[in-house]
Amino acid sequence: DVEEINAIGAAFMETLNDCLGYTPSLYSDTNNTANVWDSSFASYPLWVAEYGPAVPSNTGYWATWDGFQYSDAGNVPGISGQVDLDYFKDTMLISGGNDSGSPDDSATYTVRPGDTLWAIARRFGTTVEALVQANDIPDPNLIYPGQVLTIPGRGEMQATYTVRPGDTLWAIARRFGTTVQELVSLNGIADPNLIYPGQVLRLPDSSSVLVYQVVRGDTLSGIALRFGTTVQALVRANHIVDPNLIDVGQTLVIPQ
Repeated sequence: DVEEINAIGAAFMETLNDCLGYTPSLYSDTNNTANVWDSSFASYPLWVAEYGPAVPSNTGYWATWDGFQYSDAGNVPGISGQVDLDYFKDTMLISGGNDSGSPDDSATYTVRPGDTLWAIARRFGTTVEALVQANDIPDPNLIYPGQVLTIPGRGEMQATYTVRPGDTLWAIARRFGTTVQELVSLNGIADPNLIYPGQVLRLPDSSSVLVYQVVRGDTLSGIALRFGTTVQALVRANHIVDPNLIDVGQTLVIPQ
């Protein structure tokens, strides 16, 4: 029974969160991600497994993935036999309530489908009251996917861009008004010709761009209305071929 599985899973994740002192990730294959887990789990980082495609074919209620296990037949020097291979974003590697950062520092978090202020507060080791005060929220029960919240007591985070199939560092640098050398230095990239879909790249502060990550249910017209711009401006800024076709997890430049 899916409802019972979700109830047991929720109780386990909440207990694990309390025991660890930071937010655990949910590991799942794409079938269960799409057909079993409900929206209440979307506040946990998703570690999804699917072998074959360049990116997961389905992330269910999650706007994007934080870990992607793309193979179980990898080879690693020093280990005999085949091993699992994964991509991990920074959100997986450094998330949780015990991350570094002085109490006076702040960062931002983009609300995802299924999020609640209570779950976000718990994930980042703060309180609903602190989030309400930091973000001037009139109704604590009303937040929306794509909304950017200031998280009090977190180390400062930089703007990021998630690599898509066909991207090159040169094209990304040109899009965000920076250079390949800056991206290489900022992200510790060993081979400028080797980046992969789903990889999260930090953008230099000098890029001075506003970016938005598409979530389930978004339309270009809705995004344009939210940020006080037009569909045409979004199309030009992001080289969009079909204005009716945007992907969940896609990063858009918001023209200023």
